[in-house]
Amino acid sequence: MVRPWARPIGDGPAVVGAGRADRRGRGPGLGCTSGVVASGGLSSRHFDRRCADVRNCLGNGGIGRQPRVFRTAGRSRRRIAVGLSLDQRERASAIAELVGAGRRGVLRGLPCASHREVDWWMPACGPRCGCGMPPFDQGNLPMLRMLSTGVAGAVVLLGGVAVLAAVVTGQVESVSTGNRSIAIHIERQKATKSYKLSPAAKVTIDGKPADLERVEAGQTATITTDGRDDLATKVSIRTLKTVKANPKTAKAEKAAAEDRPATAPGDWPQHRGPQRDNISLETGLLPQWPAEGPPLAWTAGGLGEGYSSVAVVGDRIYTLGTREREEVLFALAASDGRIEWTAPLGRIFEDGTGNGPRSTPTIDGDRVYALGGHGDLVCANAANGEVVWRLNILQEFGAQNIVWGISESVLIDGERLICTPGGPQATMVALDKQTGRTLWRCGIQGNPSAAYSSPIIVTVGSVRQYVNFVQTGVVGVRATDGQPLWGQQASANRTANCSTPLAASNVVFTASGYDTGGALFRLTSSGNVTRSEVAYTTRQMQNHHGGMVLLDGHVYGFDNQILTCLDLRTGKPVWQDRSVGKGSLTCADGCLYLRGEDGPVALAAASPKGYEERGRFDPAGRSQRPAWSHPVVAHGRLYLRDQDKLAVYDVKAR
Repeated sequence: MVRPWARPIGDGPAVVGAGRADRRGRGPGLGCTSGVVASGGLSSRHFDRRCADVRNCLGNGGIGRQPRVFRTAGRSRRRIAVGLSLDQRERASAIAELVGAGRRGVLRGLPCASHREVDWWMPACGPRCGCGMPPFDQGNLPMLRMLSTGVAGAVVLLGGVAVLAAVVTGQVESVSTGNRSIAIHIERQKATKSYKLSPAAKVTIDGKPADLERVEAGQTATITTDGRDDLATKVSIRTLKTVKANPKTAKAEKAAAEDRPATAPGDWPQHRGPQRDNISLETGLLPQWPAEGPPLAWTAGGLGEGYSSVAVVGDRIYTLGTREREEVLFALAASDGRIEWTAPLGRIFEDGTGNGPRSTPTIDGDRVYALGGHGDLVCANAANGEVVWRLNILQEFGAQNIVWGISESVLIDGERLICTPGGPQATMVALDKQTGRTLWRCGIQGNPSAAYSSPIIVTVGSVRQYVNFVQTGVVGVRATDGQPLWGQQASANRTANCSTPLAASNVVFTASGYDTGGALFRLTSSGNVTRSEVAYTTRQMQNHHGGMVLLDGHVYGFDNQILTCLDLRTGKPVWQDRSVGKGSLTCADGCLYLRGEDGPVALAAASPKGYEERGRFDPAGRSQRPAWSHPVVAHGRLYLRDQDKLAVYDVKAR
C-alpha cells in the first residue's frame, strides 16, 4: 500500500516532501527544489538516521511544482521534516535561533544562495545545481553556525501555537532613519518591499553590531521578521568588504579601469578587434575596389587546418592551425607571411565539418594567449613563442567539450583572463593572466555548457561585467568577483550559440541561428547589482557564426543567407540584400567587408540608406571547406584565412 510520507501543514517556497515511503519510513518521494533534508527529532522508524542525500532529493522531479512544507505523519507532533536552502552565514544564525537542540520547527526555504538576486530563466535549482552542501541531521544543527546555510522562512511550533518567522534576502534600495525602515529589492519576487524595524531590532554589518544610519543602498541585506512580515527583528548587512580579495586586487582593478589593453593604431590584437566590436580603427582605405578586386600583397601556406582568423600587432600576425597531428600557434611576419615561430597547443580537434582550432589568439603586451579546440590554453612570449604557462580549461574545471569544439577566443581585462569552460560551478572563470592561477569561478544555475561565442566587457552604471553566451542563454557576470548578475534565454538556441554579443549604452543585443533570431536586453544597475529585461525579440537576425556589427544605432549581420541592416531601437529590418550569401563580416572606414562562406568577397557601404556594393572578387586557390574564418582589416590590409592558406590584400588608398 502506498502511503504519503508526509502530510502538508502549509505552503511555502520550497518542496520538502510528498511521495512514497518504504517500510522504514525513508521518503524516496522527496521533491525539494533545493538545499538539504534533515530529520528534526524523527525516530528511525519514521526517518532514516542518515539524512536523505541531497542529490536524491534534487533528482526527483520537484522543480517547478507548487512549493509546500510538510510535517511527517506520526503520533508525535515532535516529528518534523526540515527543508533547508543554502545561503549566507546570517541565515545560519537564524536557523540556530529558530531550531535549537530539542526544539520543534518546520522550515521553509528558497533556492540556494548562489542563485539568489539573479534574473534566471530557470525556475529553481535542479539536480546539477552543484551547491556542494553535505547532508546533515538534527545533531548537526550546531554546525550551521559555521556553514553557509540558511532558511527563507520558518514556522516554529511552540506549545502548539504556530508563529510565522521569515528570513528574506535582497539588495538595499533605500533606508529611512527617521521612521526606522529599510526597503530591499527581492530579485526572485521581482519586487521591492519595505520593512519597519521593531524597537528591539538588531542591525549588524559584516557580523558586527551597527546603527541603521550606516546601511547604504546597494548592500546585501538579510531581514528576519516576526509574525508580522513587514516588521523586522533583525537586519544583517553584507558589504563588498566581505568578498575575499586576491593579493593582486588593487593592481588588477587599476589595470581593469581601462576598457582594453593599449594597442598601436591599426592593430587588431584579438578576435573582433581592439574593442571587440568588430570595427577597425583604420582610415584612408579604398572607397571602391577595382573590377578585379584589391591587389594581392602576398599569400602564405603551411598553416594546416582550422577556422582561426588572425590577430595583427605591429609587424607580426598570429593565427592557429595544425602541424604533425597537433594544434599549433603560428607567428608570421607581416611583411611577407614568413613563419617566424610556432608553439604547440595540444592534440587536434577532429570533426566532420573541419578539423583543427576554431578560436583566434589574443595579444596583450608581450604575451599571446591561444585556446585550442580541446580546451588547451597556452600563454606564450609574443616575441619568440616560448611557453610561459599552459593548462587545459576542460580538465582544470571538470567540463566536457562541446560538439564542434571549443571556439571561444579568450578575453584579457587588466590582470584577468576570462574564458567560459562550462564546468560545474565554473561556467565562466577568471585566471591570472601572468600565471594561469584561478582568481574566481562563476557557477551559473544548471551548470550550462559553453557556447561557441566569445565574452565582451560591458559597464552598466558602476558595474563592470563580462557578457557571453552559454548553452542555455546569455549571461552577465560581475568582473570583480565572478558573481552572476543576470541571464536571459531569449535569442539562445540549444544547438549552437556562436555570435558574440553586441553592446551599446545600457543595452546588449544577441542573436543566434537555428530558427531563433535576436533579442535586445535593457540593463539597469543599482549598487553592485545589474538587472535585465527583454526589450524585444526578432526573428529577422538569425545570425549563425558570421558575427555582427553595431554602427550608428544599426546592426549589420547575416540573417541566414540575407545581409540585413536592423534598427537597434525597434528590431525592425531597414534593408536586406542577398549580397554574398551566408557569410561573415567586419567594418572599417565606413564600409562593410563581406565574406561569403562559398568564397566571394565584397565591399559595401555601412549605411542604413540601403545596400550599396562597391566591389567584389573571388579569391583564387580556395579550399574545399566553407570560408568561415572572419575577415580582418588591419594596417591597410585585408586578411583572409582559408584553412592552410592566408591571403593578404592591399586596401589602402594611394
